[in-house]
Amino acid sequence: MGIRPLAPLKRGSSDQLAQVDWDAALREFVGRMKEIQWRHGPESIAVLAPARLVTEEWLLLRTLVEGTLSAKASAMLPAGTIASLRACQSAWDVPAPPGVFDEIETAETIVLVGTSLAQRQPHLWQRLLNNRLDPTVLVVDSRQSETVRWPGSLLVQPGSEADLFRGVARILVEQALVDPLDFTPETDSVSDFLDSLNSVDLAEVVRTTGLSLSAIVSLAETIGSSDRLSMWWPDDNPDLPEDLPSTMMNLSLLMSTASRAGGGANPLLSPWNVLGMCAAGVAGISKQELNTAFFPSLEALQESLGSKQIQALWILNSNAETTKLPDALQDSLHDLEFLVVQGNAVDPDVEAAADLILPTTTWGEKTGSFISAERRCGVLTAVDKPPGEALSDHEILVRLLDLWGEPAPGRSPAETFEHLTNLSRGTWWDLNSLGSPDDIRDRPGRQCGASRGTGNTSGPVSLWQQNDNAASHRPHFIVK
Repeated sequence: MGIRPLAPLKRGSSDQLAQVDWDAALREFVGRMKEIQWRHGPESIAVLAPARLVTEEWLLLRTLVEGTLSAKASAMLPAGTIASLRACQSAWDVPAPPGVFDEIETAETIVLVGTSLAQRQPHLWQRLLNNRLDPTVLVVDSRQSETVRWPGSLLVQPGSEADLFRGVARILVEQALVDPLDFTPETDSVSDFLDSLNSVDLAEVVRTTGLSLSAIVSLAETIGSSDRLSMWWPDDNPDLPEDLPSTMMNLSLLMSTASRAGGGANPLLSPWNVLGMCAAGVAGISKQELNTAFFPSLEALQESLGSKQIQALWILNSNAETTKLPDALQDSLHDLEFLVVQGNAVDPDVEAAADLILPTTTWGEKTGSFISAERRCGVLTAVDKPPGEALSDHEILVRLLDLWGEPAPGRSPAETFEHLTNLSRGTWWDLNSLGSPDDIRDRPGRQCGASRGTGNTSGPVSLWQQNDNAASHRPHFIVK
């Protein structure tokens, strides 16, 4: 269980944490960080921020980290999240999952890969059961679960899922269920995927997956004959290969499911408000590359800590109940010159290593906006006051920017959202048609990024059908 701090705590000369006021705590933060950077260089500070901040707080953090602090930063995202976002960008040329959950109720064939939907997302499983088209459900997994017990499920070897669907794509081409000669892809990712099919050895796919060739051919034929195909995978299953998202996305484009209602390939994003982080520019995407300054792996951070390159670490939005640091990373905390923990439930082991603890609010005690996995914008409104002297992450970041002499994008969440809206004008994430946070509250569920560069829509729109580039991704579909 985590310990909730009620006031700022600073470790003194007696090696004990003692209560201090906010001014003293934040001046300690700024002074120590500047001193460590002066002695060890600009890359001696790292920031670890699990993706649980509201969008406005991500913008403030980006301003501080990329500007005055010049620190390395990690959003502590699962590798599958990063791979899925990269796949969306490289294959479909959009920086977010293109689908909506409504597709589960309109698809004729639903493919679930590596997800126990019945247990992990029961609300989506119920929507699947509500599908009036009596869909064919194909479950591919390496684990036993309630979902895998669905008739026709395929139990495969761990890590072989991408090989399986590359094999499926090879069969689709060989059996003329798709005709690559009629397909002119716009992205290198899809072209490379088509080229890679020449080297797919079905005998090797049989060996790596543990499935029979007839089972793989049957899967390919079912997928190839479906007009309304919807494919889903989780981003937090560590057993899935990192190239699965790009394989599924490119396969869906090759299948031309992008042009059909109920069609598409989409990740089930797990981190809360990861798309708000993207919209705030923290995960800025340029062409096919994510902003690696904000997406180093935890392994890379651990390596920097082990080599003593990192001397100060700032952990934001720490919550022992929802965010557990890897053991190897936690073991390195005592070697730091300066450890700052900002959160509402601090792990006792982390507290023992912390030099400064900044108490912050829970979701029910803060105000701000977020973007769901369907690109729907919503707002949080504080329904309770935080205990003791705890402040919101937004207020803490504003005060830190003040002490550093850096203008904050906004003094309040509403002002920061307005600033972000202005920054987003003309970009894929254009937020301008959403209005103010009050407007979003009055008209909940509206999407951002629903068409490239043109702003927002008022309903759950799938980019697989709505995007103005969709026509260029539609090959002629040949049914045997």
